[in-house]
Amino acid sequence: MKNVLFATTALVLTAGVASAELTFSGTAGAGVVQEGAGEDMRVWSGMDIAISATATTDSGMTVSVGDDIGGGELIDWDDDYAVDSQASGTNTEDATTGASVNSPAIGTPAVTIVSGGVTIVLDNNAVDHLDSDAVAGDMSVSTAMGDATIAVVLDVDQSSGTDFSWSLGYSMGQIGLSASGQDDSSNFGATYTMGDVVLGVSTDDDGAGTTTNEVTLDYTAGAMTLGLAADDQDAWSVSVGYTAGAMSVNFGTDQDKAWDMNASYDLGGGVTARASINEAEFMAAGINFAF
Repeated sequence: MKNVLFATTALVLTAGVASAELTFSGTAGAGVVQEGAGEDMRVWSGMDIAISATATTDSGMTVSVGDDIGGGELIDWDDDYAVDSQASGTNTEDATTGASVNSPAIGTPAVTIVSGGVTIVLDNNAVDHLDSDAVAGDMSVSTAMGDATIAVVLDVDQSSGTDFSWSLGYSMGQIGLSASGQDDSSNFGATYTMGDVVLGVSTDDDGAGTTTNEVTLDYTAGAMTLGLAADDQDAWSVSVGYTAGAMSVNFGTDQDKAWDMNASYDLGGGVTARASINEAEFMAAGINFAF
């Protein structure tokens, strides 16, 4: 996504001697979608605008704030195959028609502080925990020390049921090591890169008495990519991708016979034509563009 300024020069918010650079970026799109078996085909359109401001103190510490505002709908390509509402703000009643109207407004923003190699993010109930993004905390602290990375997410008000989560990472040449956990759950993994092949192993304890061991393989051969994964709980998945110039196509399936196929074509100028379909008869096609 390309960051652009709202004018031909940087927009600067000035208060006394302090100043912050304000930037806008976003994505928009439109097309047709069928959201599942038996659903009618319909048109979708929408946009999402990200707004951020950054200031730097005399000591070199940077403080930034960001949020987004949008309208309409955008397709969640390559993920959960859903139509995501971009509406923000509060609903009010139109005085003339009586219809419900969404008034755009920025919600609770995320504030990021970076100082001395340490990054702190504050965003109430909106910071994904590190071993599972099913629940969210309120703040994260992360840093890197050479080839090692450390991160912690805290739930200050304990509203998510998870007080904190953590993650560690370390790389040395072709080997990568990782560990993460929250509450009673934990995950440990390792990868080894051999040219175009990346092998991975991991063990995951869900904290409820089930431990899952998994092996993964990713292979790149020119324009082709292949991904394989299998674990000792009888789960497996296969994905294949192909890229040729501006065109990309990928297909994936798993042990439940769930499958999905995605295609995209870069039209230039930040505009991409896209199409997706899966076994649940979700079908979407349209154009997206970044600004």
